[in-house]
Amino acid sequence: MLGDRLKRLRNQRGLSQEELSKRLHLSRGTYAHYEINKRQPDYVTLQKIADFYGVTTDHLLGRDEEKYFLNREAAKKLQNFIEEKAIDYTKIRDELNMSDEQYLEFKRGHVYVTAEQMKSLENILDIDKKKIIGLPNANVAGQELNLSQDELRVFAELKKHPILFNELASDPEGKVKELIKLYKMKKMFLEDDAEEYGEGFGDIDD
Repeated sequence: MLGDRLKRLRNQRGLSQEELSKRLHLSRGTYAHYEINKRQPDYVTLQKIADFYGVTTDHLLGRDEEKYFLNREAAKKLQNFIEEKAIDYTKIRDELNMSDEQYLEFKRGHVYVTAEQMKSLENILDIDKKKIIGLPNANVAGQELNLSQDELRVFAELKKHPILFNELASDPEGKVKELIKLYKMKKMFLEDDAEEYGEGFGDIDD
């Protein structure tokens, strides 16, 4: 949420709410409400905050963040890892920059976590995110590929057609990403055709 990102950025700069609100020419009370998500800044204020931190407004709003879906099964598996390592829940909660309510939702699963939160979980538990959320193995010609979660989903579909992976010994990651783009385009065109023509041929008169 916006308030969580504002708090994290402020803490990274080592600023108090009082110091930051003065720099932004806001009252401390107004700014404090932004951090606890009780009020939303208007566009001009949001842009001012983004300029101060040298980030985009999209970054503040979380629109440019890669997110990982934590289903209920993955959440249960994650809690088992936490219990095995005897890590206090407050450490996890604080590292993920969550309130008690947010952490409760996180424990139940069926939520999204940001790439930054996922990285924190990997570091705290000393495990790879693939063990947490069961991402498919992206390995071609002996090389591990660096793919986003969205790309990994498409990769899993492409693996059902081994012929597509011929001649990938050189630059496998670049070629796989190109295949993924083509696959997405094809799927998009097929969906557009389905919307335009509908399913089947309709009723045919004798």
